[in-house]
Amino acid sequence: MGHQDHLIRRLAQRLGARPPAALGLALALLVIIATGTGVAASRGGSHQVAVPRTNSPLPAPRPVSMPPDPVVHIAGLHGDGSLAFISRGSLWLLDTSTYSVHELVPAKDHPDAPQFSADGKWLAFLAHRRVGGTWICLVRSDGGGMHRLHRRDIAFDGWAPRGHRLAIDFVSRRGAVPVRDTSVVATWRPGTEPRAVARVGGLTGVVWSPDGRELGIATADWDRRGSVPGTTSIATYPIAGGRPTIWFSRLGQHGRLEGEDELYLRLAGWWQGQGIGFWLFGNGEVLSPDQAPLELLVAPRSQPRRLGQTLPGGGALAGGRGEAEERTVDASRLGYLADVDQIGRDGFGRQIWFRKRLTVCAPAATCRRVPAPPRTVTLDPAWSPDGKTLAYVIAPSRASVGFPQRIVRRWYAAHRLALYRPSTGRVRYIHGTAGASAPMWSRDGKDLIYAARDGIWLLRVGAARATRVATPLFAPGDLPAYYGQVDWVGQFAWSAGG
Repeated sequence: MGHQDHLIRRLAQRLGARPPAALGLALALLVIIATGTGVAASRGGSHQVAVPRTNSPLPAPRPVSMPPDPVVHIAGLHGDGSLAFISRGSLWLLDTSTYSVHELVPAKDHPDAPQFSADGKWLAFLAHRRVGGTWICLVRSDGGGMHRLHRRDIAFDGWAPRGHRLAIDFVSRRGAVPVRDTSVVATWRPGTEPRAVARVGGLTGVVWSPDGRELGIATADWDRRGSVPGTTSIATYPIAGGRPTIWFSRLGQHGRLEGEDELYLRLAGWWQGQGIGFWLFGNGEVLSPDQAPLELLVAPRSQPRRLGQTLPGGGALAGGRGEAEERTVDASRLGYLADVDQIGRDGFGRQIWFRKRLTVCAPAATCRRVPAPPRTVTLDPAWSPDGKTLAYVIAPSRASVGFPQRIVRRWYAAHRLALYRPSTGRVRYIHGTAGASAPMWSRDGKDLIYAARDGIWLLRVGAARATRVATPLFAPGDLPAYYGQVDWVGQFAWSAGG
């Protein structure tokens, strides 16, 4: 009866009545809910409740109008950790261990990019104040123990592969142009001060090593005008201290790669069994409106190998720095690498729903395209924890370059999930997953969570259909699409996710 008592108290609080009258009325409502006849009832006697707010963790809140509370299905996620999700701009935390839901940050503080640590104990996210800049916030998976860090131009670069150590970077000295800024790359653990790993100029990317002992850092040391690069490089730094190791270096206009000069690199990842991957820009580009070459370094100072052309970025990864809202690259623990490749020369690379096909590359081997039905695209790769199965999205191929709301909604509604095993080459389509985007595996590889139809859904192994655990995500009729892409990855995080 622990969770029922909790629900009774919540209902009494929302009714605004005094005990014992409030408890009597709440008990009556609870009976209605439990018998399946109430509007908040769901199958199996589990409950969907609208949840109360708690105070903002950021200082000096101002009174503003707030959107309606989200509806959550706590029992639907029971036993599967905590879920952080952004609902109409506000960040909420659903904790199934205590059957509670908290509003961590209201919409006026613009929370962004929630990510749980590898051990699932801590949640990191960004908060943006119009006056006061950006904050990195850490909070326990039960909603307590808030820590905040405020620096000029601060960002986080992802959790370590183990434990709960966060990589961050912030500008320590402003240069004449942004690419000449001096930045501190550091690690941060809850309850401690950030520990500097490197101080570099012209920072363009940070990634963790697979074992969590080093950080890969990309830089572009441009001239004072910001027009001609000096040295473009990738180096790795031990987080415990020590000399860096140079993986890649090109000097100025004479350092050509793939026929390009004036190089600028954006790190994509450091992957077990593969190496360090980066997106390549040349001839003065720092952002690509189209597809960009994805290159791989298998060892320090090795010759880069081209894997394909993908949209650079990856949504909320790297603190929201990515260009693409969709997840475009993912690596497995067995060394397989999946990326969303641009096929053909007549496609517009920024357009995610045209000429995009998933490619899987084995370690030190050729790459193969994942089988797909005609007139479809394949997106959103997510490897299972054992590294043997790839979950991904199949969607209709569209040649239209227009992105009105009705077209975007119709296209996302036609998504569905599929599973691919490289060892056999077989594909299995998952029924009942209409509208699925951004799939994520549980740590034991038995469940999948994904975004669909303005909500977060959980699909358990052996279940006939998925369960919606939280809704809504966006304002009615307003999918925030950028070139047809919606940042589903940046809308939620799951502590039980791999």
